[in-house]
Amino acid sequence: MSRLIQVTVGPLTSGAANNIALSQTPLAAGNLTLNGALVVGGVAVLDTPRRIIITSAGNDSTATFTAYGTDWSGQPLQASVAGANVGAADFGVSFATITRIATNAATAGAVTVGTNGVADSRPISLDPFGFGPTLVHVIATGTVDYTVRSSQDNPNGLFGFGTPIGLAAMSWLPDPNLTGMSSSAQTAFPATPAFVQVTLNSGTGSLKATVSQNASPSI
Repeated sequence: MSRLIQVTVGPLTSGAANNIALSQTPLAAGNLTLNGALVVGGVAVLDTPRRIIITSAGNDSTATFTAYGTDWSGQPLQASVAGANVGAADFGVSFATITRIATNAATAGAVTVGTNGVADSRPISLDPFGFGPTLVHVIATGTVDYTVRSSQDNPNGLFGFGTPIGLAAMSWLPDPNLTGMSSSAQTAFPATPAFVQVTLNSGTGSLKATVSQNASPSI
């Protein structure tokens, strides 16, 4: 018997470079002021879990920015990124809310914080003892560019034990058969990865991904 897990991504509202924090120039290490259009009561609430970016007017490549908030399940989420040299830096993980953003140094110029057009699905945890292959079936609606990726990391520690590393520290690899896709497609992993995720890279459409995993052997 197969185990079916389904996740969705999108559609996203239009991103904005300053909808979490308006333009400001920190003169020392500390917290940025969250005052963008998405902020209510000091907390930025996103339309759906999605990526956030910090945009620098100067060279902030030696500064580290850390975002704090929550994930799809309302669990605490923290991610850090080096600043860009005149441009935007993506924190690399999808947030549902943002409660604080800190810099470890003064910035070279003004910075803003907002959203781009990228969103990740909820990570799908698979049974490491299940038989392969594992099928991933993606239905695309509207205009999209997406990638299916997998990870052998476990944010809660190996097999749920050990030292948790958190979502932001997970390493992901794109599936070569489903990278930069614009239409419905499917792929199969010959063995079972620990986690599977679908990333909406761009577009105004949406994705529905179904993962079919074979049952574990009887013990």
